[in-house]
This record gives sequence, structure tokens and C-alpha cells, in this order.
Amino acid sequence: MLGFSPVDTDAACRRTYSGAMNQLPYLLPWARVLLLIRAITSTTWGHEAWPEVKPVLRRALEMRRQIAREGWWN
Repeated sequence: MLGFSPVDTDAACRRTYSGAMNQLPYLLPWARVLLLIRAITSTTWGHEAWPEVKPVLRRALEMRRQIAREGWWN
């Protein structure tokens, strides 16, 4: 480990995934949702951060289902 405590790492990750999606307004909504899901699932979350991340992941998965049902990008 590079001298970071798990609390510092979790806080940095929370800032990263929430801020990253706001910096990509030029992408279509389905691409932004897929990037958010990938960012959440590819990060190792600590026990302190997981209760905050879990509802965001559920909401992102629901948005992905809704976009797929609508099929507006086809």
C-alpha cells in the first residue's frame, strides 16, 4: 500500500466516481451510466463506503434497464 489509509482511499474514490460523471456531459446517457457502473464495480470499496455506494449502484442498474427497455438509441 502506498501509505494511504482505507478511509482516505474510500473518500477519494467517492469523489472520483461522483465527479467523473459530471465531467462528461458530452456523452450520451447510456454511455455515462455504463461508465458509472464500471467505475463502481471495478473499485474496491471499504466497509465504511459500501453502504453509500450500494444505492448508487442500484440506481445506475435501474437506469440501465430503463434505457435498454426504451431503446431510444437504436
